[in-house]
Order: sequence, then C-alpha cells, then structure tokens
Amino acid sequence: MGVSIGLAQSARHSHQNANRLRGKEIFLDKCRNVIANEINEWHNFFVELHEQFALPLLKFLRQGIAMYTNLTLRHCAGRALCLLVAEVLVACGGGSQSANQNGTPAAQLEVATGSTASTASTQSSTTSATTVVSTGTTATVGATPVAKVSLKGVNLSGAEYNSNAPAARLGWDYIYPNTAEIDYYHSKGFTAIRLPIAGSRVQPINSAPLNDIEIGHIKNIVAYCAKYNMSVILDPHDYGMKYDSISGAMLPLGMPGGLPAAAFADFWGRLAQAFKGTPNVVFGLMNEPHLQSATQWHAVASASITAIRASGAAQLILIPGTNYTGAHDWVSSGNATAWDTVDDPTGNFAFELHQYLDSDNSGTHAACVRGKGATVLADATSWARAKGYRLFLAEVAWSQDASCADEGSAIMHYTTSNADVWTGWTYWAGGPWIASNYIFMLDPAVLANPVDRSQMPVLIANL
Repeated sequence: MGVSIGLAQSARHSHQNANRLRGKEIFLDKCRNVIANEINEWHNFFVELHEQFALPLLKFLRQGIAMYTNLTLRHCAGRALCLLVAEVLVACGGGSQSANQNGTPAAQLEVATGSTASTASTQSSTTSATTVVSTGTTATVGATPVAKVSLKGVNLSGAEYNSNAPAARLGWDYIYPNTAEIDYYHSKGFTAIRLPIAGSRVQPINSAPLNDIEIGHIKNIVAYCAKYNMSVILDPHDYGMKYDSISGAMLPLGMPGGLPAAAFADFWGRLAQAFKGTPNVVFGLMNEPHLQSATQWHAVASASITAIRASGAAQLILIPGTNYTGAHDWVSSGNATAWDTVDDPTGNFAFELHQYLDSDNSGTHAACVRGKGATVLADATSWARAKGYRLFLAEVAWSQDASCADEGSAIMHYTTSNADVWTGWTYWAGGPWIASNYIFMLDPAVLANPVDRSQMPVLIANL
C-alpha cells in the first residue's frame, strides 16, 4: 500500500490502547491465573492416574475456560461465573499460584486453542500425512503428489501487535485468535486463515534459536485449524524489516544500514524446520515490504526461499513484492520485472498481492473508487497468466460505504472468474481486539450469537 508504515499501523490498530486496558484488569487477571494454575495441577494429577482419561478431559477444561475468559476480555462481563469455576477447581484439585518453569504466569502462556498436550497429539496425526498445500506447478514429497488447494479465508489480526517488542505480554500487548472466531469462519466455508505474527517474538535474537513459547502458541492455532482442514498462512507482519536485538530497532532487510538477507533466510530456515511436517501450514514470506527496491527485495526473498527448501519443507510459499506488494502497480513498480524467474525447485509458490479499493490503495478510507473492483487486478493477472504463475490476494477489503456496494463484489468476482491465476484470497480482517466499528471488520459483533457483516455474503458467493 502506498502509505507509510506508521500511518498504516496507526489506522489499522488504533483500537489497541483501549483493549489493552481490559487485559490489565486486576480482577480478571487474578481469576485467569487461578484457573490456569489449577488446571495445570489437575493435569499433573490426571497424567499420573491415567493418560487416556487425562488428556481428553484437560482439553475440554482448557478449551471451555479459555473460550470463556477470552469472551470476558472482549466484553468485560461474567466475572461471577469465572470466579465460580476457579473455586470449583480449587476445591477439587488444590494447587498453588506459582508461575511455570520459565517464570511466566500460565495464563499468559495459554492461547485459546486448547492445551499443549492436545496440540502435540493432533500434530502427531497430521505429521504422518503427505499432502502439502500447493498451487501452481505440481511438486512431490517423496513419491506423493502435492495437492492443489484453493485458499479462501480471512486475516485474524492480533498476534502482530507491538511487533518491535520481543518481551511483549500475551493477553496484554498482543493476542492470538480464539477458537470461537475459527469456528465461525469454518462454519461459513472458509478454508484458510492468514495469521499475522511478530518476527521479533518468534526470533528475538538474529541467527539464534526460535522462541519455543511463541512457536507453541502458533502450533496451537495450526493444530486447531487442522481439525477443520483449514490452512494457516504464517505472516511475519513486519513490512520488510526485522528486529535487531543489538540496536533494539526494526531494521530494513537487504539495504545499506539494515540487516542482511542472510538474517531473514536464517529466520525462515528455522521456522520452516519447525513446521515442515505440518501439511496445513503455508509460508507467507513477509507482509508489505516497501523500503527496498524491487531488485533488493528479490534478493532477500530468494535467499529465504532457498532456506525454506533446504530445510526439507515443501509447502506453498507466498512471495510478496515491494511497494506494499500492491496489485494495482505490480507491473509498473518493477515487481513483475524483478520476478521474471523464480528459483524454487518444487515450483510450489504463488505471488502474494494486496489490494484495497480506496483512492490511494491504502486501505485507510471508507469510500471506494467506482469501477476499480472490476479492473484493478487486470495488469497483474495478465502478467501472471503469460508467465504461468499463480497469484494470491492476501489482503482485500471494502467498507459498508455506499460507494463500495458494487466494488467489493466486482473484485471478488474477478478472482473467481480468473481462477486459473488466482488461487484464493484472505479478507482483511477479523481479530479479537479489532474494534467492532472498524470499517473493514468481519468478525460478528457477538460471536456467541453471530450476525454476519455485510461483506460476508459476497465472500461466501466466491468460495
């Protein structure tokens, strides 16, 4: 998008301050810690008693309580029931209020997607599968053909907040999607979520091991989506930059004064290694690079593609261009020329493009430009078709403004009508901390009793 990173982040995430206050409520914080610690005590007891009994029950307890406490974070209601659950657990199971072995309160480590134990169990079953999300040229893993899958879904924002803060606290400074959101989008027929994440928390120190705690949160989401056969697009939402632990700043990749391409390749080599046995994961290299020239960004992305394949991972890679990877100027920006060829031995890649329908393509205005939806993807589509490449529309959105009544439908219909090129889309956005009145909000106001947003029928019609 043709706006600065500061403006884009400010416009999209202005809701963070208000929501962060809710995460800091002392009353609810104490309640959630009591619940989480008591569950951990129960887990230890049940595992000793009988593994086959313990894990299903623990999964039930964690999912139910996590779903409930996420609702309280969003709606600030129902504290009496929360306390009642805590009291029941204390009465039946005993336990302490201590932090876990790494010193972080258990409530901060728990993501509303079930327990780590259940995630491990799910991953064990999915790892044995040989089908890998693919588009474009058919590749192979061993002797098994890679399946072609259409990815159509939604961005679930929240885990990327405060991306330059490796020590940010889950539930206070950033948040992962909750199961109720994933359930809702699955019920609508969506097959994918794009998961924005903060690279600084995944790898706080360059060329060092990944943060196992953060990887665990991501794996929980991936495992929960796997039960619905939904793909998860991992999206380092860092605008062509990477956190530098020495300076404490976000630095551009592949540019003078920034970090070398090798630093990003190391990041992706490690992340691909962590998820190479997880068939429903897609690798989205980077969100909206914009500081680099097309040639500079090509060098950075190519090094990461090489690192991913060197890890043994064969999943789909989504390759963005520079200049916010906009579809409207994909050809004129130099992206098309820079990506004349792609060095991927599997051929399992697509180009990630973004497109908004406002006057400057930024996604910061409610009004749409009339006629834009039917035409704005044309040049990029012609280029990709001529090259035999596939495209993926990773961010697209429109508001309820009267000027957008036909434009949203037109751009979605265009992708459907050109399915030989467009492998899918993810609408921007939903997320547990996005304000309900955000112009592009797709989550229902109340997930427990969902009423679809006006954009939803258009999206469903193009599944």
